[in-house]
Amino acid sequence: MLNLQSTENRLNYRSISLPAGAAKVSHKHSDAVAYTFSRAGSISAVGYRGTAAKPAWHYRFKSEKAREAHVTSFFAAELARATHKAARRVEQLSTPLPEVGTILRASWGYDQTNIDFYQVQAVSGRMLTLVRLPSIDVTREGTPYMQGQVTPGTARAGATPFRARWIANSCKVSSCSYASIWNGLPARFSTYA
Repeated sequence: MLNLQSTENRLNYRSISLPAGAAKVSHKHSDAVAYTFSRAGSISAVGYRGTAAKPAWHYRFKSEKAREAHVTSFFAAELARATHKAARRVEQLSTPLPEVGTILRASWGYDQTNIDFYQVQAVSGRMLTLVRLPSIDVTREGTPYMQGQVTPGTARAGATPFRARWIANSCKVSSCSYASIWNGLPARFSTYA
């Protein structure tokens, strides 16, 4: 089995899987590429994104014109995708970072809503150093069963800091939750029997 971790190996695998005589069609404004070929009387083409070893599509067509139209639409879609991706990246990198002392809130759970609070201890580039804050239950009298509200407490002495990357308006704080800037209002939680 060929190791497909490197770009060179993926491109070699791609060239091995193509039929002899396939003509390469490159797009000027994106990293998409298509290969056109005829095999056993069929008009075929295969398209790839970037350096992928697996094709984005591999079709037979009724005519040369249909194949050309599909390749053209594939290139247009890839250009739009690349443009959108670049614009999103600029947007993500242009959002302001939270300042030291800012409190972040994460909401997560299945069959219940858990609330976690974090405080920004340091900012370095797009990386935040965070520490988890305890939650203080501020549930009012008359709140429905298995529901409540919490606010953040103060950081415990010796709390273990960790780092998280700030992207757009949040950062990933665990495998199942993202934290964003807390709005200052008590956060609602729910519990499961």
